[in-house]
Amino acid sequence: MNSLEKLYCDAIDLVHSDSVINDTQNKLIINSLKFHLSKLESTYRVEKLSFALANVLVLNHLKPLIQPPDTLSKIDKINYYISMISKLNSTQKGIILRMMYEGKLTACITEIQKCIKNYKNRL
Repeated sequence: MNSLEKLYCDAIDLVHSDSVINDTQNKLIINSLKFHLSKLESTYRVEKLSFALANVLVLNHLKPLIQPPDTLSKIDKINYYISMISKLNSTQKGIILRMMYEGKLTACITEIQKCIKNYKNRL
């Protein structure tokens, strides 16, 4: 086998390798979640300012700070999901990626949550 044929065979083996697929899936999912996270964080910065203004102008510091809606918990959840993506199998990641591709972000996050619960239950 000449060097070009060897290179071709190695490339085919690499493409069919689970580790390459897994790494690619991890990067795609994590990058998508990080993008969503950055959007949430930028939203929170705006909300934080508006809640502070509401306290100063309307409540005059007599009542406790208004709590922002569940933005912070969403940010925490997405950070947690990012940390757990590598624990999921290729099939689960494929399902999640398909949902992301179809723009079903809420369903995608629900699916990640379900997969992580299943993973934890197996431990």
